[in-house]
Formats: sequence, structure tokens, C-alpha cells
Amino acid sequence: MLFLLALGSCALLLRQVSGDHAATYTVACETYFIRKQSCNYKQCYEAFGPELKGVLSEVAYIAKERAIDEKLGALKGLDFLSTGSGIDAKGRWGQMFYRGHFEKAEAVVRFDLRYSTGELRIIGVFYDSSALLEPTNAGS
Repeated sequence: MLFLLALGSCALLLRQVSGDHAATYTVACETYFIRKQSCNYKQCYEAFGPELKGVLSEVAYIAKERAIDEKLGALKGLDFLSTGSGIDAKGRWGQMFYRGHFEKAEAVVRFDLRYSTGELRIIGVFYDSSALLEPTNAGS
């Protein structure tokens, strides 16, 4: 019984932490979508944290995003699905999940975010869609 009570308290704490930062995470994700829709890939890339920039050059990012855009089509709408956040040895992090309604397919879009040098940065953008199972023309 005590274990269940403790587990419920942890869940409440996680929801509270998520709620405190969800608005900030939402702004970062929506800004990304706005920039991406106007094909402003350079500004999208500038919002990335060092973790992502360290493994993905701007040229490679632009090629991959264009290939994804070709497969999915233009974004027609977004539905918020969920959020999560926490604190680890590197600091505060968050995740946002959206269902994206694109011209050619649906996709679940996940953002991984982290505070870096006092600013919220995107450290991962992931698209989950059956339309992306076929190879793209983007280089690695």
C-alpha cells in the first residue's frame, strides 16, 4: 500500500514538473514548425543544441529535412499528444510529442529539448511515419 502511494506521488510530481515547463517547450516546438514551413532551415538549425550539432552538420540537416518534406508533404495541422520532462546529470530536459497531419501522410513528431547555457535548445527531432520507411535521397 505504501509503495502505491509513493508511486502516485512520483507521478504527480512528474506531471507538475511537465506542466511548469510545457509552455516553454511548446513555444520552441511551434517556432521550429513555423520556420520549417517557411523553409527557413538555417534558423531551425540555429535552434539546435550542441548535442545535435555535434553529430549533424547544417548541410546534412537541410538535406534530411528536405527529403522528409518530399515524403510527407506540407504540414497541414498538428495535434498535441503528450509532454514529459525531468532533470538528470546534464540538467533539465523535456520531450514533446505531436501528431502531424501532412499532405501525403501522418507522422508522430517527437522533440527532445534541453537547457544549454541558460537557453532551451532542440537536441532531437524525430518523425515516425510509415511513409518514411522507404529510403530517401538524402546523404548521410
